[in-house]
Amino acid sequence: TLKVINPPTFPLDSKPTKRRSLVLSAAFGSLFFILGIFFIMELLDRTLRDRFRTERVTSGKVLAAFPSIMPMRKPRRFDNECRQKASHYLANQLHGYLDAQTKPCIINLLCLNVETDNQEIAEHLSSYWKDQGVGVHILREGVDFRSSSREFLFAERLSDIVDTGMPPADIYIIIHASLKDTPVPANLLREASINLLVLRADFVWKDNDQILFDKITGHSAPKPLMICLSHAEKSAVEDFTGILPPYTQFRKFAYQYYQLGFTSSKEM
Repeated sequence: TLKVINPPTFPLDSKPTKRRSLVLSAAFGSLFFILGIFFIMELLDRTLRDRFRTERVTSGKVLAAFPSIMPMRKPRRFDNECRQKASHYLANQLHGYLDAQTKPCIINLLCLNVETDNQEIAEHLSSYWKDQGVGVHILREGVDFRSSSREFLFAERLSDIVDTGMPPADIYIIIHASLKDTPVPANLLREASINLLVLRADFVWKDNDQILFDKITGHSAPKPLMICLSHAEKSAVEDFTGILPPYTQFRKFAYQYYQLGFTSSKEM
């Protein structure tokens, strides 16, 4: 017997809420937080890695980079060609510091850690120069001289530690021990045409490394002290040598855009 005079009406849409703004705020907030974490890590990380970070962290000048050498990994097809291109570039850069009027030309290979590839780099340089008819001798610490001997510690010139019976050469590459273990006389640093400090790209740069680097820089002046990165990634080596093999279309495309050549039709 009851009759509905005004039938009930239901809302066609839900009441407006702040859910959409909250979801968007959470998404953008998470994105900015993650990007901020990576930015802070990139800014504070003291791993050398590449040329730009090495020069910013050490205040030194990077001359070249050498690709990573992993003896436990099976060699890849283009590993040897990449090392040859890197060593050729390094040799050409070193040639600009060699004075033809001063013979023999001396290159001091220095390191801060025993895990560096000084021996490998010296052999590649020697092989490249010998193919051009240049006489090269490699002097190794512990084999050709002892850094703990009195003759080395008080040496004034290369002839004080080199065997006089050794045939003359155009270039002497001296592989020194770790600078953290034994010092190199300032006279030998100043006698050299160039002092090359080999640093691993995957090592962290510590405060004591900076103190030792500044000390060696002062002792070698006015002769230059340059840095060569070893165990570097391929992208870090390509900053100096250009694109490395394999020369696939995808790698050429990726390298062009990595170098910000967005509108370029061909590579220089």
